[in-house]
Parts: sequence; C-alpha cells; structure tokens
Amino acid sequence: MLNIIEINNFNAPELDVYARYTEAQLLNKDRPEDGLFIAESPKVIGRALDAGYIPISVLVEKKQMEENEETQEVLARFENTGTSIFTAEFAVLTQLTGFELTRGMLCALKRRPLEDFRKLCEGKNRIAILEDVMNPTNVGAIFRSAAAMHMDAVLLTSGCSNPLYRRASRVSMGTVFQIPWTFIQDDKERRCDRKEIWPVQAIESLKAFGYKTAALALTDDSVSIDDPQLMSEEKLAVILGTDEVTIANEVAKMEQEKIICGYHTLIDWDKTSADKVTALIEVRVTPQRGQGFDKIAERIYNYPEVNAVYLISGSYDLLVTIEGRTLREAAQFVSDKLSPLDSVLSTKTNFILKKYKDHGTIMAEKEKDERMLVTP
Repeated sequence: MLNIIEINNFNAPELDVYARYTEAQLLNKDRPEDGLFIAESPKVIGRALDAGYIPISVLVEKKQMEENEETQEVLARFENTGTSIFTAEFAVLTQLTGFELTRGMLCALKRRPLEDFRKLCEGKNRIAILEDVMNPTNVGAIFRSAAAMHMDAVLLTSGCSNPLYRRASRVSMGTVFQIPWTFIQDDKERRCDRKEIWPVQAIESLKAFGYKTAALALTDDSVSIDDPQLMSEEKLAVILGTDEVTIANEVAKMEQEKIICGYHTLIDWDKTSADKVTALIEVRVTPQRGQGFDKIAERIYNYPEVNAVYLISGSYDLLVTIEGRTLREAAQFVSDKLSPLDSVLSTKTNFILKKYKDHGTIMAEKEKDERMLVTP
C-alpha cells in the first residue's frame, strides 16, 4: 500500500525540501551525513533507487500518478515502505516548486559519503576528470558522454558543480547513479583543514597508480579519442575543462562587479624603437583632515603621466609610477606638477634601468652559452 498524502498546506515542513531549501541547504556541508538531493523524472528516480540511494519522500503530479505507466512502475517500488508520497495537480506543484516538473515527479533522497579519489581509482582503467565545469547542465551531459565512452569512473575538481544537483542528474538521464564518481579533495576530516590538491598532487597520485593523462581539446594538432596510441594505454585519465561560454559569463560577471578592473599589455620597450623611461617616485605628504591620503592620491593619479599610485609604509607615504620619453621629461613632471602640490612635503625619484621580471613574467632572457665543451 502506498502512503499517499494530498497537499493542502504549502507551509508543511515536509515540503521544505521541495519548496524552500536551496542547493546549499540540501548539500549541508557542515553535516554531510544529513545531506539530501532531489531526483527528477521517473527514469532518473528509478536509476537512483537501483543504485541503492535511500528515498525520503516523493512529490508527484496526480494525473501523472494515475495515467503514466513509467511513473506507476516507480511508485510500485514504494509499496509498504511508509515513504510519504505527496500529490497535487500540475498547477499546484508548479506553484509549490517554482518550476515545471519534468514528467511530473520528484524524489528526495539521502546523499552518501564521498569516497577518497585514490580508493575510487582502484581497479579502474579508464577515468574522466572534470576540471572546474561549473554549469550543472554540462556536468550532466559529460556524465552521459562518459557512460557512452565506457568510462569506469569520473573525478571532479572542487570547482565543479555537484553531479547530484537536480538539473545535472536529470540531464545525465541518471548516469550519475551508474558511474562511480567523487571529488578530488584532501582527505582531512575537517573542511577548514583541507588543502587544494589539484592539479599537482592529484596528478602525481594518478601517475603513481599508472595512469597516462590526456586532455580533451579542439586544436589543430589534437588526435582522435580512438587514436591507437591512446587505446593502447592500459590506464588512461581523460581531463575535460570548463567550456568557453561558462568562462565568458564568469569573466563578464567579475568585470561587472569590478573584481576584474582591466587588462594590460606587457611590453618589453628595450626591444622596440620607442624611447620610454619609467620612474618610481617616493612622495612624503601631509594627510588632510577627514580624508587622510585619499584626496592627494586622487589629485596625483589624475595626471595622464601617472601609471600607478600606492599608499606605502616606511619613511614615505605614496609610491608613484610614471612614464616619459626621456629622463628630462620625467624630472619635469616632478618639478612642475608633483612637487608644487600643497600637501607634498618631499619627493625621491628612482629610475628603472632594466627590468628582469615584470608582472610575473621574466623579461631578461638567459643567454645560452654556445661554446663547445672540450675535455682535456
């Protein structure tokens, strides 16, 4: 007998998991043993049950329950289990959940503890690694592809969407319940103690297990996935990265939020015919009441010659970077524009003679010794 409950109270706490919980609340990172997830559609729910996941409750459209054979087959698995099966008309369920149900059925199930990725790799010859794939739809699609390619397991980096997100599992057609998977993460019990181990430590571990790593990429020199050399590898780990559209959207969002403030081209002026002099000017100033150093810094950085202004510690207050065509031009900026400012007490100018490394890039190439070695 089924435990069917007609929905007559939207605020019933039993419906929180469908109507009010966010994905973060379902995941429950602080108490992962109590974590839940939502499976959508009879096929996906059936595959979750086949994989041994424990159901908490079911939410199903009344018409679907009465007329759809696939839905009835799945519901039959809840006979005499006491599992609550909430039901209502389609419009009521859409209002409750905030979205139209696929095939009119949802099921809340318990999550399982994640297995250590090293242990999961035992006995697996073909694995797929998802690197920072943030879109749940893409995660689900990749799982379907992994199943078609007969992958033995899937590993995900910490930047990936969880495969048990409702959309990910739905798009995967339930293959997230058929292919073993886990996240690549430190095995320390407390989350605050865990360190990021991808890619260096994780790849070293995979190589120690005998895996050959290969990255999927659309380049002119890429080989086919069924290339004989790849197929001949006894153990193969295929790495898939973030799609271009997702990256573009994330970058646009960070630009809008001013996390990314701009882009700059790094030029080695010594290799051009242009004359360019860079000066670092240390400036001692008098801070203004109520505004500190901000007002004088604003006056300085508004000059077109100024590339950067920093508030620094030490005997000087501000560090100003300027560019000019000659030493004289840079010196004139200091004498004609910077020093006369009321708040400026003194300046000290340093000229850059040679750049060895700039913005993380090595500028001075090491010359090769082409002399022949002769043994006496």
